[in-house]
Amino acid sequence: MTVAYNPLPRLRQDLFGLASIPFCQAPKEPYLTDDRQASLAALKDFLYYRGYAVITGKVGSGKTTLAHHLCQQLPAGKFRVMYATCGDFTAADLLGTLCSALDITAVRNKAKTLQAIDQRLSDLGARNPVLVLDEMQLAPRSILDLLRIATASTFDQKRRMSIILVGTESFLAQLQLAINESLRQRIHSYCCLAPFTADQTSAYISHCLQQAGAHHDIFAEEAIGLLHVLSGGLPRIIDTLALQALSVASDAKSQTVSLEHLQQAKASCLLPRS
Repeated sequence: MTVAYNPLPRLRQDLFGLASIPFCQAPKEPYLTDDRQASLAALKDFLYYRGYAVITGKVGSGKTTLAHHLCQQLPAGKFRVMYATCGDFTAADLLGTLCSALDITAVRNKAKTLQAIDQRLSDLGARNPVLVLDEMQLAPRSILDLLRIATASTFDQKRRMSIILVGTESFLAQLQLAINESLRQRIHSYCCLAPFTADQTSAYISHCLQQAGAHHDIFAEEAIGLLHVLSGGLPRIIDTLALQALSVASDAKSQTVSLEHLQQAKASCLLPRS
């Protein structure tokens, strides 16, 4: 017998006056604190000059969301965006992805493949290629070795493309090793995403609910306070807890998410740390 699986919790949208379900994906209009807005502006400026940039922060702080929003705002006629997650990538995989995205044929020789990539990037002219490498803290040694080799290539010297490296603080620690000094010195833009403050957590929840169609406060003030403490201000955990708390309140036919609802949500979806 096949059992259908619904990945979303039970939630009565009519009870809360919602047009869509919040917290299950990034809102169409992202919530940007002043610091994140400044980081976004700095990254946009960097892209026009090309080179290397780093986005870092704690797990769940919104690094990928910021990079995605940045790339969505780029005019297609002026930029060509390529994205790869490095968790299960090798250097050969990365070169293959680049070749595929640039419509060229990869060869076995790494140096010749880099030359072919360089020539293709040169042919693109004013159209700026942007390569986003996500989850860099999981990248194997070969990826960093390849990036170091790339820094000595023609396309680095002429800054033919923009490479945005996205990873946690452990990736930042890798960059600071002596072996990666040549790459570290070529970082032209760097931003570190801090967790939300208590006020920012409250504003983020309101923003997500408004984006989903809510016209009134749904979360009680004390529930928001506990949510901030439990999440540490990390958007990913806020989303998980807030969505589950909405489901608990929905089951109770309550139009308000109370402290008790949030405590129940914590018990059912927040895995304790070891």
